[in-house]
Amino acid sequence: MSPILAISGKSNSGKTTLLVKLVQEFTAKGLRVASVKHAAHGFSLDRVGSDSWRHLHAGASPMLLIGERELALQATYSNPEETPGLYAACEKFFPDVDLILAEGFKSVLVPRLEVVKDEPIFPCEDETLLAYVAQNLDQSLCGDKKIFDPEAAGDIAEFIITKFEIENQQSREAQQGKRRIRFYADGRKVPMKSFVQDIFIRTLLGMSQSLKGCESVKRMRFEIDLGEEKR
Repeated sequence: MSPILAISGKSNSGKTTLLVKLVQEFTAKGLRVASVKHAAHGFSLDRVGSDSWRHLHAGASPMLLIGERELALQATYSNPEETPGLYAACEKFFPDVDLILAEGFKSVLVPRLEVVKDEPIFPCEDETLLAYVAQNLDQSLCGDKKIFDPEAAGDIAEFIITKFEIENQQSREAQQGKRRIRFYADGRKVPMKSFVQDIFIRTLLGMSQSLKGCESVKRMRFEIDLGEEKR
């Protein structure tokens, strides 16, 4: 699964402004970026009485709306517990992006930036917190966490690219034609040395090519769910 970075903070702290700036920075570098917004109070993308609204309220779920340049997928759930969480939704809808930016989701265990504006902070040992984004923040209260100025979107983008080892379009093109594997564990990219990649590739390729229709496979994608049992 692609790496997820959450942008968290209190209301009106500047989360959306920062996310938009980061999207612009990443896309300018040739990265494929998706975004997710947490809507704690619900939302509606449709107009009451429209054809698509009637589809959805008749019981169709999901319902896909396709235009010349837009596509919208809507789904409703009778029980809030059935609604996919952040990880499940990203795995399902964003399989081929370089990075997923999520606004909100502070209660989800996912790497994040904390946007701070005019409020006190306290020493934090949260391992999911990568850095603070704030002006005039006392480093002594932040421990070993980095502090970025809200206007330093370029520096933040470079920090994230390095942290997640994200490749840009030029790097991807340079790798075309070479055997390689990318391994993500719970959304976190796990670095692998060349000889370890080779072992994985030869093992998976050998097993896969024994399956009908996979004799000449060029690209494979595996998703393994280990369940909730203790490991």
